[in-house]
Parts: sequence; C-alpha cells; structure tokens
Amino acid sequence: MSIRLRLILSYLAMLVIPIILFIISMSLMVGIFMGGYQEFRKQMDWPNKNAHRVPINMEWKNETIIEVKTLATYMPQKFNDKHFLNQLEQRLQVQHLGIMILKDQRIQHISSSLKNAKLIKALKNQGNIMSGIIKLQKLNYSYQQIVTGNLHLFIVKDQNVFSRFVDNFFWYIPLSLLMALALTNGLLTYFVSRSIIRPLDTLKKATEEIIKGNLDFKIKPLRNDELGKLSQAFEEMRKRLKELIEIQQHYEENRKELVSNISHDLMTPLTAIKGYVEGIRDGVADSPEKLEKYLAIIEQKANDMNELIDELFLFSKLDLKRVPFNLEKLSLNLYLKRCVEELQYDYHGRSLEIVFQPFDESVFVNVDREKLKRVMMNIVGNSLKYMDKEMATIEIFTQLTEDWITICIRDNGPGISSEALPHIFDRFYRADSSRSATQGGSGLGLAIAKQLVEGHGGEIWAESGLKNGTQICLKLPRIQEV
Repeated sequence: MSIRLRLILSYLAMLVIPIILFIISMSLMVGIFMGGYQEFRKQMDWPNKNAHRVPINMEWKNETIIEVKTLATYMPQKFNDKHFLNQLEQRLQVQHLGIMILKDQRIQHISSSLKNAKLIKALKNQGNIMSGIIKLQKLNYSYQQIVTGNLHLFIVKDQNVFSRFVDNFFWYIPLSLLMALALTNGLLTYFVSRSIIRPLDTLKKATEEIIKGNLDFKIKPLRNDELGKLSQAFEEMRKRLKELIEIQQHYEENRKELVSNISHDLMTPLTAIKGYVEGIRDGVADSPEKLEKYLAIIEQKANDMNELIDELFLFSKLDLKRVPFNLEKLSLNLYLKRCVEELQYDYHGRSLEIVFQPFDESVFVNVDREKLKRVMMNIVGNSLKYMDKEMATIEIFTQLTEDWITICIRDNGPGISSEALPHIFDRFYRADSSRSATQGGSGLGLAIAKQLVEGHGGEIWAESGLKNGTQICLKLPRIQEV
C-alpha cells in the first residue's frame, strides 16, 4: 500500500471512526443513565397516543399505582406514615413517578422531583380534573389525581426524561467526541508514523554504516511502497558502490603489479647492457669477434627495451581509449592472404608452416588494417614463443555467420592449462614464468590484441588444453553486401 493511499485512508478513518465511537459511547451512556434503550423507548412512548384525556391509563395497571389507589380509598390514614411514604417514594422513583399529597389544600407530602413552585401551583389549580398534561414552558408533566374526602393525591409522571438527560449530560457529548477524536488520532498517528519512521530509521542506520566504510550488509525493504522502493534503490546503490570500490581496489592492485612488472622487465635488459658495457670497458672483449658479439647483444637488449616501451605506450593509450581506429572496408580473403605472406617473410629461416584455408565467398569487414595486423602478429608471435616442436604449424581459418565472421588461429604447441587459460589476456600474465624469463616478451601481446579486437566491436577468446595446442579466435562484425 502506497504512503499516499495510507494517508488518505487514515484521513477517512479519522473522520469515520470518531463518529462510530461517539455513537457507541452515547449509546452506552443512554443505557447506563436511562436503564437501557428499551426502557428509554418505553418512557418516551408514555403517555399512550390513544389515551388523550387520560394519558396514564396504560400505567394504571401498575401494581404500585393500584396499591396507592386502593390505600387512598380504604386506608387514607396510611399516607400519614412517613416510613410508608419513604418506601412508596422508592418504588415510584424507579418508575420515574412522583407523588404530591394535599390535605385541605395544604401539602402534606411531596416528592423531591416535584418541588417546583409553578408545577405545584398548576397541580393545585386542576380542581376536579382527574388526569391530564401540564405544560410549563418547555417542560411537560402527566398526572393522575385521586380524591378521597379532603385528601388529594397527585401521581405525576415527568415527561422530560430526554431533555433532562441532555441537560444533565450535555458536557459528556463534546467530551465523548473529543475523547474519540483523541483516541483515533493517537492510534492512527502511531501506526502511520511507525510505518514511515521504521524504514527511515533503517536507511539512517545504513547511511551510518556506509559512512564508517562498511558495505557488507543488506537493506531489506519492509513494505512495497515509496519508502520500500527507496530502500530498494538504496540497496542497489550500496551494491554498486561496493562493486566500484572492489573495482578500484582491483585497479590499484593492477597498478602496483604493473609498476612492479615494468620495473622488472626494464631492469633485466638494463642489467645485461650494463654488464656487457663493463665487460668491454674492463677488456674482457679482447678480440674483434668478442667485441662484435657484445655489441650485438647490447643492441638486441636495447631493441627489447624499445619494444617493451612501445607496447607499454600502446597499451596505456588503448586502456584510456585514446587510440584512433582508421576503419576501412576490406576483403577478408585478400587481407588474410597478405598477412600470411608477411608472417612467412618475418619468420623466414625458422621451421614454420602457416596453413591458410581461404573461402570462396566474398566477405568484407570494416577494420583498421594496421591494428588487425598487429593482432595477428601478436597471436602468432605468442604461439611461436612457447612452441616446443621442431616444426611449428599455424593454421588460419574462418567461420561465417549472417552477422559475424570468426578468424581462428590454431597452433601445435604445448597448450595451456585450464587454470591459466582464463588469464592469458591479462596484462603481464605469463602462463610459464620460468620459460618467459629466458624467452623474453613483455607479457602484453595478448592483452593488446584483446584491446584492439574490442576496439573493433568484436570479441576474442582462447581454447586450449595441455599437449593439445592452442586455438585463439577473434569475432568481428560482418559487412552485408547489398
């Protein structure tokens, strides 16, 4: 349930519930102070609408009234007994009746509920009218007169029960309404605020944990409302922040590793150059042949350093996406044939067989000629670097689909273990560090190839197994000929 709907329902409840509680409380008060709802109706219906001149004829069947009439007729002296009159008052009071006794037009006894000067005067003025209704402003009284000799008994019924109830308990009405409003407002405020404060408190605690640098916790939405969605968004933010920190830590570790590897790879040829220079200076190269050999080694080590620096520079620019790609439409068959010819020329004199399987279909790709050639050179060079056969064989073939073309380069080398295979495209990674130390290489060849292929919008992957050779495939988007 949304917060908006919850607030609307709470507003409606704040209007409806107090009314219901007010009605219930008033009903309870009526039941308590009027002897129950049925008794209240009974009092309101009396005198009977059909009584007219004798409004209490229906009540005259009451045992107490019949007893009063009988005693007034046959035992009028009984009304001089105060103890009897007190008992009679109690019985009449239960029935909301009162009695006034006149003897020689003087009040001998009168109920406390009838002590009203105007009512007493009106009753005295009724003369021989045996029953009727007396109206005093807004107050109505029904009476029945019993006359025995000089004794006049007036049994009076107060017809203002409801108005007296309102007068007596008028302040209970607004008080009940205020109590209902306060109770409803308090309960609704508690439950609605609790449903809002709890999620906010959870988010506050989560924020405090993030400030402390702790991201190893989970935020669970308590409700499926706006605050619940906010909690979900906060949880996604926490996950993303944790991922970014982990990536940053990974980058930092890579940076440290990069500095270490660069230092090592530059230090190795520099140490060799320094050693041979000192050998020349100390006269170790005491013949023209040795001197020529030392100078050739120094030149080779300098070339290795230059190659390493070039690859580092290229990789850093690729990593920063600062290398421009001069894409052009090329026939893949012709391009691969030329690449094979250049590879055969570069590795002339080495026991190497390059097998290219051309295809008849005319296929075009949109590539940077030099950068794709760099990819091919790096892959073949890496294969030959680790080759353990006297006769190296490189196979180049393609696989075509409607939208993509895959170029595969397969060798007959020693293969790569399953543990090392996922890492061969990482910078400075060497599957066999001991052999790499002797055979040289920067460890950036395949990492650069991966960056260049991805720069063309393609993919690169490797398939290999120990003693089964290695196959590296690169997938490039194909140009559709109309």
